[in-house]
Amino acid sequence: MSITADVRGPDPPTARVSLLDALRVHAALLTHQVRFAIAHTPALVEALAADLELALGELHQIDQALRTAMEEFGAPFESAFEGVCQVAQTGSLTRVNAAFAALLGYHSPAHLLGEAPTLSRFLVRPATPVLIARVAGEGTVWQVPLRLARSDGEVLELAADIHPRRSVAGGFVGMNLIFGPGGDRVAGPPSGERGSRASSAG
Repeated sequence: MSITADVRGPDPPTARVSLLDALRVHAALLTHQVRFAIAHTPALVEALAADLELALGELHQIDQALRTAMEEFGAPFESAFEGVCQVAQTGSLTRVNAAFAALLGYHSPAHLLGEAPTLSRFLVRPATPVLIARVAGEGTVWQVPLRLARSDGEVLELAADIHPRRSVAGGFVGMNLIFGPGGDRVAGPPSGERGSRASSAG
């Protein structure tokens, strides 16, 4: 009996939860079979014990693979020259790197996430739900023109490559936005409520 895992994309925590759920079910089935075996055939007990040992070994391998994936993803994410942010399906910012924080006028990712934890706080155009719906339906989109408001009220004209984030089962759970360096500044803050909030964020 073999357990395999397809760990895809930069979302190993979600993969970990799905894999552990599957393994809990597998362990419950093995427990039932062991009880049956105890009441019937000692030889079957030995076979099931070996099967359980194999399953536990594969669980360890999966855990190590997930840890490696998290480490390999984390270093490039944090040190990337490009601004990168992860956005949940709800529009909340789940992770940003230092370049993205600096691009929007914050001194650190923690500062940005503490002050403004949603993409809609910065995104002037298009609206966040529209952008999420597009990526969920089309998949990866390249060089999407966006307007983002900095913490000081200035508005940046930027382009981003946007990649969907998916669970192990393939469902859409959010998106990754990758911005090139710089960006053209548009004179003055955006009008309306979003502009007022962006101006007070710093």
